[in-house]
Amino acid sequence: MVAGVTLKEFEEQKKPSGFFPKLFENVCNEGGDKLIPLIEELREDPVGLFKFCYTLPEYKNALNIKEFYPEKNIHESKIKKEYGTKAYQDKKDIDAIYLYTQALALESGYPKELEYKLYERKAKCLMMYKQMKDSEEAYKTALASLDHAKLDADKKTKIQKDLQRAIFFFQKSNYVFNKKDVDMYPRPALPKLDCNSKYPAMSKAVEFRYESGRGRYAIAKQDIRVGQYICVEKSIVSHMLPDYMGSNCTNCFRIMKNPLPCPDCTKVMFCSMRCRKEALSSYHRYECKVVDFLIASGMSIVCFMAYRTISQKPLDFFLKNKELFSNHDEISGSKDGTNQKKYLSDDYRNLYNLVTHHSERKTGDMFHRSMLAVMLLKCLKSQGYFGGNKVDFSSIPEDILTEDEQYIGTLLVHFLEVYQFNAHEIAQFEMVAKDKEEGAKSVFIGAGVYPTLAMFNHSCDPSVAERQERLKAQYWFDCRCIPCTENWPLMHEMNGDSLIFRCEECGEGVPFETSANVPRIKCSCGTPIPILLALKKIAETEDISERAHRKLLILDNLNQHKLFIVHILQL
Repeated sequence: MVAGVTLKEFEEQKKPSGFFPKLFENVCNEGGDKLIPLIEELREDPVGLFKFCYTLPEYKNALNIKEFYPEKNIHESKIKKEYGTKAYQDKKDIDAIYLYTQALALESGYPKELEYKLYERKAKCLMMYKQMKDSEEAYKTALASLDHAKLDADKKTKIQKDLQRAIFFFQKSNYVFNKKDVDMYPRPALPKLDCNSKYPAMSKAVEFRYESGRGRYAIAKQDIRVGQYICVEKSIVSHMLPDYMGSNCTNCFRIMKNPLPCPDCTKVMFCSMRCRKEALSSYHRYECKVVDFLIASGMSIVCFMAYRTISQKPLDFFLKNKELFSNHDEISGSKDGTNQKKYLSDDYRNLYNLVTHHSERKTGDMFHRSMLAVMLLKCLKSQGYFGGNKVDFSSIPEDILTEDEQYIGTLLVHFLEVYQFNAHEIAQFEMVAKDKEEGAKSVFIGAGVYPTLAMFNHSCDPSVAERQERLKAQYWFDCRCIPCTENWPLMHEMNGDSLIFRCEECGEGVPFETSANVPRIKCSCGTPIPILLALKKIAETEDISERAHRKLLILDNLNQHKLFIVHILQL
């Protein structure tokens, strides 16, 4: 996690305020002592416990699922448009793009006769930032919107010719985006791996094993170089923190330069038409009208991910693949596991089989997660996930739980348990300014599950007692990694009184006291290390670091990156 913070600690620091914690407390108080034996009886029956929570009168009568979301607002839209025009006139094009996009996001009944102006100005701003294809599309939309403009014939004709001239410029110019086979929204190329035959997301330098009391863990089959990529994996499910829904693409998490709003809600934005189509054709149609309700509940990112796990797949997928979820095998995927097939990152079987520590859970924890799952299931049901029209629970005198709903609800409970221990943060690197590396930090913007990466055990490089205590609270295990067993020091506990030189023969670290007056020291393998030569190499690495910093100051990012890599490798 960011700055050594676990997912659980981040959620606790955030201190979410919402209606669900209070609702859960009220249900427990109303049920009183009579609830405890009833829940205890269902401890080993997840299906029964879910059904019990679904029909619990104290909960059923209090939980009111609503399409609670900010609707389009003509007044707010006009205000954003006016601010955008002011920014455009002041040549603040980035601000203008952002404000015009907000105006379009809020638009509902925005005067059709004025719509062309928004798109024309947006097109001009985009052209200034070399976003040619987006600019061309905005000009085309402006031309189409001109049909609704209430202008006299001469003025409309003049504007029409201006827009057509701009579109003609794009069509006839010899720029690369006119080529049919060009990807309009290319994504960064991923590093290449010498892939493991069983774990395609992993380098063949690594394999996974299982050990009782330790679980699945990764081991190196061969030497791994500093800076070598060992895993390149796409998350099987991910979700953005609500705070970043307006600045980052909901689908791919990238920071947006030219955001596209959802056609219906005002909460989410997309970086491209491709991302918007992907979202609208899968998960967002079941999230659009309830995302603000879910945020208002105060639920954690883990709950959002559990909901997304279901919403991104059609109901038929789960009904046709029940065998994937029939047996929870916590050693599958390891060398000693029963599943010797390829371990694929997009396989829901591998997602389902990640560790849950279900047998170690307290009954109250199971009850709490089942209650959350009921709320999530009702949201899915309200949005028509189970077929037919959307469901208004206030108009249903008797809400019957169907077999399919019960099945999905039980899966939600399971995934809520899985994600507690297997979710990884998704972060973005933020700098104070383009020419400053000081103060730069990694910022937590969301979470995802990477089925291969999740089988790695945690390493406590910087600490022992404190870090172990935190990992025990979050992941429920006692760490036995080398830094823990050898009691490695913390960074702030280290001083400049001693140096550690790396032996070029065996790679081991050799300590040297700076107060010692000796020309050389000897490694345990017998190799002598000349002190003056070693100090000279340290000075050379510091010089490389300084050169890299100078490249950063002139925004030569490619060369500064190369120099920093050399600096790290030499260390």
